[in-house]
Amino acid sequence: MNPSADYLQCRRVVRQQSRILSAALAGLPNQQRQGLHALFAFSFSAFSLPEQDFSAFSRGATPDRYPWRALRDTLEQLNIQGTDRVGQIFYGNKEFHQTKQYQSMEQLLAAFDNMAGATAELAWRIVSPFPERFLAPLRVALGRAVLLTDVLHNVNFHLSENRIPFPRDMMKRHGYTDQMLEQRKVNDAFVSMWEEMAAIAEECYAAARPLAKHLHPRAKFPLLAAAVLYRELLMETRRVGHQVFNRPVYLPLFTRFRALSQLQTN
Repeated sequence: MNPSADYLQCRRVVRQQSRILSAALAGLPNQQRQGLHALFAFSFSAFSLPEQDFSAFSRGATPDRYPWRALRDTLEQLNIQGTDRVGQIFYGNKEFHQTKQYQSMEQLLAAFDNMAGATAELAWRIVSPFPERFLAPLRVALGRAVLLTDVLHNVNFHLSENRIPFPRDMMKRHGYTDQMLEQRKVNDAFVSMWEEMAAIAEECYAAARPLAKHLHPRAKFPLLAAAVLYRELLMETRRVGHQVFNRPVYLPLFTRFRALSQLQTN
């Protein structure tokens, strides 16, 4: 197969899954941009890939599917030994998608750390020539923030996958029942529950920002751009009255331009 065609398909998947992420990667050099498209497309699709694919991949073979082909090409071109992290992403995503509901926020965050940590580490190796300088606290904070935001602005997607995105003890604490969730009710209980999770995401964004000064310049703007735009999704969700059941919340084009312009001037 043609690697260019595989990378193009990965780019389409990333754009379909997250226009914010796609926009944040646009300014990278071609090789790094293609590599991250391959990594994130694999991460988005890992839960649907058969387990025998990873078994073959771990033995050095390349399954004949575009996410595996593009990811293999990226790892070889950049001389990255990342099979262990690929496995962590693969099985972490499968576990997350197969879990109907986590009992506590601690369990949900642990699942996020497992998935996002491995993805962030490989992303850092793709983008930065100094992988040993990757900061574990930044990886954890930003991974948690982005994945929490994904839950908060795209609740319907998780429900369509037969997955309850809010931890059981959080729903119980706020008095938000399964029946209310099934009826897609946005009431005081839902808003208070949503805001509790959003506050955790906000804390993670705040923790990640000062750590970004240690990043390699090539990685700094794309990472901060993604963080700023994802955080804006929380603000936009509030602006539309927490109406997350009708469709995912999207950022207006003006909001994206404003946020990125402010980032470039800071």
